[in-house]
Amino acid sequence: MEEETIKLPTIDEFLQRKRYPFNSFVDEPEFRELYVRRALRFLGGKVYEVLDIARIEAKVPGSGSFARLADRLLGQGLNLYVESVLNPRFERKLLELGFTPSETAPQCYYKLGKQDEDEGEGSGGSVAKGADGFDPLSG
Repeated sequence: MEEETIKLPTIDEFLQRKRYPFNSFVDEPEFRELYVRRALRFLGGKVYEVLDIARIEAKVPGSGSFARLADRLLGQGLNLYVESVLNPRFERKLLELGFTPSETAPQCYYKLGKQDEDEGEGSGGSVAKGADGFDPLSG
């Protein structure tokens, strides 16, 4: 009996989804594991749509894989939120890359994509949609 394998979406395919599920492991060439979800987060006094990076393992740790991925996603206007950072080296790297520690959750970091950086932080409680117009509340 042949074992059935599940084809994971690439991160770009995942980001194109407009409907549930809003979370998935994704297939990215430089990563052994990458689990992401679309979510709303309260950051710097404002609610933002973010791409949560909830689980990440590079194939070659320390090779710049995350920096390249983050640069690509931030360049698309996505806001990134990295959850539960337990590795001190990765934590230092996030700070070097300009990520901000979350005010509401320990060991979590975020960085706003280009469009939301331009708007500035702390401008109220409105929902900032991602570059693709995705609104997780519209279901």
